[in-house]
Amino acid sequence: MTSDPAVGPPAPAEFASGPGAEPLPAAFADALVDYERHLRRQRHLSEHTVRAYATDLRGLMTHLARLRLSTLGEVDLRALRSWLARQQTLGQSRSTLQRRS
Repeated sequence: MTSDPAVGPPAPAEFASGPGAEPLPAAFADALVDYERHLRRQRHLSEHTVRAYATDLRGLMTHLARLRLSTLGEVDLRALRSWLARQQTLGQSRSTLQRRS
């Protein structure tokens, strides 16, 4: 699949939110919907920015679900560090890792 210069490269499968995306636990999915709503309604961010933030958060939540976590209360520093380490092994740039931490 080629990328559209106006949109950028396609998101890695790990961060996809379309029909082929892994389902999130209900608590994560609800939190993601609430966060997107907050970004649109309270912060009045552009759709592009909302999509970028949501993609990062969905990637994190997918990783947490793979660790068998299903609620936000179960998330700890170790799980977050695990996600950041995974991002580094995937070759994410330093600036991307800084933004996500």
